[in-house]
Amino acid sequence: MKNLFSHLVTVLVLSATFLTAGCGGAAKTKLDTTEFVAAFASADAALKSQVDAAAKTLNSGKLLEGTSALVQFTKASQENLSEEQKTALLNLVAQLQTIITEDASKGDPAMFQATQDLVAAVEGRESTKVGVTPDMLQAAPTPAAE
Repeated sequence: MKNLFSHLVTVLVLSATFLTAGCGGAAKTKLDTTEFVAAFASADAALKSQVDAAAKTLNSGKLLEGTSALVQFTKASQENLSEEQKTALLNLVAQLQTIITEDASKGDPAMFQATQDLVAAVEGRESTKVGVTPDMLQAAPTPAAE
């Protein structure tokens, strides 16, 4: 009986913990640029200064401006980026996408497009327009001739 009572209390305490944890809303992801900056620590001074400026802009909450700056410098130096640097950029994009998904005020279409542009720049390909899947577009049906 004592064992049943202790299990019941444990279940109630855990249930209360999980129920009250959800009352404050979803936990917000905080942007962490340390891995990103560390990946460029050995880069040349010009590239490192661009990375530091973009990280500072992102950390100040200006996500669109920081991401746009990263797109520009990634396009310009894509062929010189190491695999570690590319991975750090893609991990940063994942964080940004999580943040804009969690916070609707930061998730405007321009920000979604900027993250898409950054991934395309890292991969060395042309970016696609957010919200449009080219292979799903079809020509408008022509009216049947009578």
